[in-house]
Amino acid sequence: MADSDSGAALPVQKGQRVHVEIGLHVPKNVLSAGAIAGAVSVRGAKTDIVVSLHGTYTPSAPPPPSPGGGVGPGPVAGGNGGGGTGATPVNCGQLQADLANTGRQLAQFQQQLKNTGGPEGPGTPRDQIEKAIAALQDEVSAIEATIEENGCNELPTGGPRFLTFDSPVYGTVALSGAILDKWIGCNSLKTASGQSVQEFLGMPVRPTQFIRHPNRQVDLQEFEHGAIFDVEGTASPTVVYGPIYARYHQLGSFDGFLGAPTSDEVDAIAGRMSVFERGQIVFDPVTGVTHEVHGAIFLRWMQLKGPAGPLGMPTTDEMPVVDHSTGARSSGQDRARTADAS
Repeated sequence: MADSDSGAALPVQKGQRVHVEIGLHVPKNVLSAGAIAGAVSVRGAKTDIVVSLHGTYTPSAPPPPSPGGGVGPGPVAGGNGGGGTGATPVNCGQLQADLANTGRQLAQFQQQLKNTGGPEGPGTPRDQIEKAIAALQDEVSAIEATIEENGCNELPTGGPRFLTFDSPVYGTVALSGAILDKWIGCNSLKTASGQSVQEFLGMPVRPTQFIRHPNRQVDLQEFEHGAIFDVEGTASPTVVYGPIYARYHQLGSFDGFLGAPTSDEVDAIAGRMSVFERGQIVFDPVTGVTHEVHGAIFLRWMQLKGPAGPLGMPTTDEMPVVDHSTGARSSGQDRARTADAS
């Protein structure tokens, strides 16, 4: 199919027939001709169905090179361009997008395997999912090899340093300076599931925003699944992504009561967390739930050594509680934690 619903729910009436068409987009030079296999997962309210796919891939003949060659679309390192070798150009931006999309599909199947019980063996649902995972892992390796062979992850050593991404959805976006350096560094950072943060972030969705606040400058680069913040006065740019970023954005992002991020997402005692100027957001990968702690409760929690102290990780957000005997109001989180600590 030309477009994907990205896993969105499809309303279907009982007894209704559903026709699904599946198309495979293969970047140039990634797969050799031969047999291919995969799987499609259809999840319903009561039943999950995994359908295995088998076929033969025959690559189409590449178009003749244009006179003088040139450089294909991004990401393109600053300073490249001109003559070229006459070989068919490689779309580095599409390769990066394919790598991110394939990585997300792989993570989804790995999570589905964790949630799928039943027997092992040929033909079982777990067997079909494991075959899909193996196929996606091979695809990731092939795309990474193509990226490496074509220098799509290399930057020039001299002159202006910038990297340009071309996307049919988001257009052309260039990263540069400290934002670019942080994006490169994200390749060595890992999400809770072990995926590269750089892959998880996906494509940049708009040009870098240079926001002048009364007391400092904030440079913000948003991606499909997170953002990089470069805040004047902080030691280095930080990256916020996934469920923590979604919650941070919901709470007003940089302009909210949490303020600017001061750390990347890191491992906590029982989950993950990101630290902000006036609080923290914690994430439990098992339940998928996030909680924030801020203000006086946050300060008291940190006095008690935060997640490493006797209170451990937050299990709720801050919430108002009325003491009916006095009419006073306090935080349920504060009361519970103070009681636990005593």
